[in-house]
Amino acid sequence: MAELVWFELDAWQTLVIENSFGVVNDRWASKEVGVNVPRQIGKGGVLEVVELTAVFTWLPELRGKVSGPPLLIHSAHEFITSQKHFDRVWSLVENTPELLKRIRNQRPIRSHGHEGFKTTDNCQIEFRSRSKQAGRGFSCDFLVFDEAMFLPESVMGALWPTLRARPNPQVWYTGSAV
Repeated sequence: MAELVWFELDAWQTLVIENSFGVVNDRWASKEVGVNVPRQIGKGGVLEVVELTAVFTWLPELRGKVSGPPLLIHSAHEFITSQKHFDRVWSLVENTPELLKRIRNQRPIRSHGHEGFKTTDNCQIEFRSRSKQAGRGFSCDFLVFDEAMFLPESVMGALWPTLRARPNPQVWYTGSAV
């Protein structure tokens, strides 16, 4: 995916991605992945590649195996953080014809607090700010807690149950040392 979107990964980024997606008996070897690196070193780039790979490669494999559309949620502690990450991910999609043609209506969903996009094969990615109510009423296959050093128990209580009804979810915690 990094090559497709012309994203040059550093060696440590490649190592993180390659070692986070081992499979044992058709399930993720690691249900939870944590990445803690200094600020401005490339954590966002790892997430961009991982999230694009998930929504365009792994989630489509779940169609028909889960109720509702396969879903990836990227959450951040503040709306602006989540929105900026969405803008970077969308820019990669928009500038990659192979991916853009797989987006429903070839445009994103942009409404305050509900950014994302749906693929033509009915997978979706949503970018949200975290709250106590953020995960009520739906199921999620791939959950990202960006800026996880700001992750109160109430948010975990709201989002963690979204994984229960899914056969093989994965959760990512990323952040910088405080």
